[in-house]
Amino acid sequence: MDNFDQESGQQQYANDSGLNVFLSKIYGYMVLAIFVSAISAYLTMTVFAGPISAFIAQHQLFTALPLLLLQVPIVDKILLQHL
Repeated sequence: MDNFDQESGQQQYANDSGLNVFLSKIYGYMVLAIFVSAISAYLTMTVFAGPISAFIAQHQLFTALPLLLLQVPIVDKILLQHL
């Protein structure tokens, strides 16, 4: 059960150049996405900090709504246990 051809005397290597190009492109997109995210976070916390805090102060239900929606599965589970 010898699967290796030892008669040729040459080593064969797999050609992964296409895979390397694909992964390099994907990693490039990931770096670009992280860079855009960092720039938007910086601008949000420096340049637009005043308007964003004013919006949050005027629309308190809008900011509390995601927190309330996070509680729905917990409440649903508690109600189902008591039925």
